[in-house]
Amino acid sequence: MTPNQFSANLLITMDPAQAIIFLVIVILTVIFVVLGIQAFRVLKELRLTLLKTNRILDTAEKITDNISNPISTFSQVVTGVKTGSIIASFLKKITAKDLPAGLGLKSRSEGRQEKEQNE
Repeated sequence: MTPNQFSANLLITMDPAQAIIFLVIVILTVIFVVLGIQAFRVLKELRLTLLKTNRILDTAEKITDNISNPISTFSQVVTGVKTGSIIASFLKKITAKDLPAGLGLKSRSEGRQEKEQNE
């Protein structure tokens, strides 16, 4: 007896309920195998998508770093200039108080008054 004859004889000699259960089991097995293959494909696509997203985020981080560095440097320059002007005005006040009156340093109001008198 060949295997094909054996399976044909098996199906013929089975109860109708047993044949239906056997057919359902075969169909479910095929469906689950296909679903398993599809699940692995979906997981592979998800992995590739996550890798691409990671590359995009790395690129965005580099871009924001390249933008923020010059802005930070400019902010430091502005802060330095502001600090320098404060120090210069402080030194100007100190030197104006310490100098004798005859050295020619005058306040703005004194300079205006002298200019008005000369005109």
